[in-house]
Amino acid sequence: MNEVNGCFCRKPKAFTLVELLVVIAIIGVLISLLLPAVQQAREAARKMHCTNNMKQLGLAVHNYHDNFGRFPPGYLHPDDASYRASPYDWNNAENGYGWGTFILPFIEQSALHDSFDFTTPWTATEAQHEISAYVCPSDASPPLNRFYYQDHYLQDTTKPETDRMAKSNYVANYGTASPNGAIFSKSGTTGGVSGYGSDLKFRDFTDGTSHTIYFTERDGVRTRGSGQYEAGGAIWIGVPKVYGVGGSNHIHARFPGSATENTYYGINLPTGTYGPVYGATSQHPGGVNVTMADGSVQFLSEYTAWETVAGLARRSDGKVIGEW
Repeated sequence: MNEVNGCFCRKPKAFTLVELLVVIAIIGVLISLLLPAVQQAREAARKMHCTNNMKQLGLAVHNYHDNFGRFPPGYLHPDDASYRASPYDWNNAENGYGWGTFILPFIEQSALHDSFDFTTPWTATEAQHEISAYVCPSDASPPLNRFYYQDHYLQDTTKPETDRMAKSNYVANYGTASPNGAIFSKSGTTGGVSGYGSDLKFRDFTDGTSHTIYFTERDGVRTRGSGQYEAGGAIWIGVPKVYGVGGSNHIHARFPGSATENTYYGINLPTGTYGPVYGATSQHPGGVNVTMADGSVQFLSEYTAWETVAGLARRSDGKVIGEW
């Protein structure tokens, strides 16, 4: 002790190095415990935002049906009569409008919808409008899709950014068959809800609208892989260079119809597979959001049996679907 003004006072004791390190370690542990909780809360909020987006899409196609007596076509060629003619010069096909343009008035985008001349192909300038209703906040890919370009059915990394198109994280359900090379058919048991020239009504959903997927997610983070040509994600405006009627994976999803196909088109397949180009993917842990044809939104786990997924993707296969 030291004498100060005649008073003996104890000298304050400072932190030792060991004590300081212990405090720092405790703070570090607390932060490490807190961060995952914060990240989970943020992802929960992003997932809810995505759910609301998909709910709006469900309402939009129902409102479209109320106005036109049918659900919107998956996509159409500007010169539809010529496009349906056979034989057709596929190499000179042009950009076709997709379901994302047809429902614009029902997601508060009437001005954009009215700016299109649907008798002529859309342009990259028109396609670069970023629409928040078509974007999942969990997807960290750029606002403009990195892989698909105006007048290009396949990706082309040499094209300038002025030819790129605004992304979408939502794609319509084509079913369990390939969307390539066929006009959409109401017959058969592998069909989904959307495709070239589709014009479904409620009566066409013989399995029930609550048991049929209408929209699912597609993130732009995963890619097919450089070994097969790197591509991924989706766009909202339609199909660039509507090659061979098909090639509509830009706005549609294909679901697995067998155990083998589940390795190609299963949910949330990783980079290097077909899933990021053709299937259903998201950045939500464990699965994807899906909008059912009745307008409800559900979360579809990536661990769901392929048979159940196939049944949900087909609108009229007559299969009974249990709990999922």
